[in-house]
Amino acid sequence: MRSTIICVDDEKLLLTMLYEQLEAWFGNNYLIEKAQSGPDALKILDNCIAAGRDVSVFISDYIMPIMKGDELLIKVRERDPRIKRIMLTGYSAIDGIINAINKAGIYRYMLKPWDNKDLMLTLLEAIKSYEKDKVNAELSKNYEVLYYKYENLYSEKYENYDKLLNAFADACDLRDPDKGDHSHRVAKYAEMIGKAASLEMEDLKVLVQSALLHDVGKLAMSDEELERLKTIKRYDADYNSLRMFQANFSERILENITLSTPLSDNVKYQFETFNGYGPFCLKGLDIPLGARILHIANLYDIVAYKMRNATLREKVVEFVNRGLNYLDTQLTASLLEQLKKEEKAKIID
Repeated sequence: MRSTIICVDDEKLLLTMLYEQLEAWFGNNYLIEKAQSGPDALKILDNCIAAGRDVSVFISDYIMPIMKGDELLIKVRERDPRIKRIMLTGYSAIDGIINAINKAGIYRYMLKPWDNKDLMLTLLEAIKSYEKDKVNAELSKNYEVLYYKYENLYSEKYENYDKLLNAFADACDLRDPDKGDHSHRVAKYAEMIGKAASLEMEDLKVLVQSALLHDVGKLAMSDEELERLKTIKRYDADYNSLRMFQANFSERILENITLSTPLSDNVKYQFETFNGYGPFCLKGLDIPLGARILHIANLYDIVAYKMRNATLREKVVEFVNRGLNYLDTQLTASLLEQLKKEEKAKIID
């Protein structure tokens, strides 16, 4: 079912011009509806809602009989706050602008006569924003279903807490199936480093739990954003913003499902670099120990799984080249030492 764009203007000529432009730009993919008054526009909107049809964008003139544009957009917001609301008018009344921003929550305010290029770009941005919000809402809904499904495990004196963490780890890996059982492998490497660093038993347990949940922020990311993460480089302009989004959503989830502040910090700060160029600009030993370990374990597994048919030496060379200047060298060396011992044990066996 095609999504809908609704436009409203009491001036018939201008409404026809706007409608024809919208049809030319978006008619193949969207249903374009028009109305000459606020009440008529609300009837169209109510019919769309009743039919289960999404309305992506609602464009309204300001000065109209019966119902002004800001009043109309307030009612649109009350019916469905997801709709991107645009005020398009030749009358720039300050009170109307303030009302539209504060109460109607408009997406954009544009003056007549409009510039076609500016209008098209605004509409494209509004549609993209609507679709992204829709995807994120669905992901959040899936997260809530998953959370409440396992809530009883969390409440019964935490005796099945590990099952809850493993369920979330499996859900995270399903968001990026190309990497297989990634979260559990990262947990294994993190444990190896933690043992080499002589962590206390309880700290080691928290570290392994952190590793299982290190990708939990991906539950809030769209498919487009996940695809971008597969090709993104640390020096790309959007790297830190994407990682910041992932880190902040991770923190929100972990506030509800974990028993440990260090666990949440480990996951939140795992993308900090030893030279201080990460999302939160932490540097060196200011980065939590668990976060530094997760960074190493995660990067090594990404390299090792991609090169799973290569020798250990080839994997290590690629890993070191990719992590140079970004990782804690002492912890990195301890992982490589453990990997070497593991490889030697396999040969002996």
